[in-house]
Amino acid sequence: MAVNGSHPLVLRLVSSSLAIAHRAGNIIRDILKKGDLGIVDKGVNDLQTEADRSAQQCIVESLKINFPKITVIGEEDLDTNASVDPNWIETGFNDEVLQCKCPKELQGVTDEQVAHIYDMGVGKLSSKIKTVMLLGSCLGRPS
Repeated sequence: MAVNGSHPLVLRLVSSSLAIAHRAGNIIRDILKKGDLGIVDKGVNDLQTEADRSAQQCIVESLKINFPKITVIGEEDLDTNASVDPNWIETGFNDEVLQCKCPKELQGVTDEQVAHIYDMGVGKLSSKIKTVMLLGSCLGRPS
């Protein structure tokens, strides 16, 4: 389905976020298959993995390309000028989400009103490595 201005921003943002989350998940799986998590100690009980950094780069850059006017906030303090693998950029949308009806009160939301927040964690729980990814949006600018 072609995505254009006829779809409310909220639907486009959720649709894009779902596609981006799938891309980031694939990046995480590829890193985990290598077996070296590239762990960096950021402080007391605060570890960061290559999967954390790479997934955030994918998410932040993809959102910046798809929605250049929204604010994107990520957990990791990454170099915003670092080059990102072009294969990590997701510009697609989830067609199923675009078929949904947007609530009336959200139909007029503009890019300038949205902040997109991202957080994730890759860690070892019991004998398996688990990943948790949170993508969310809020209206209004964060202070």
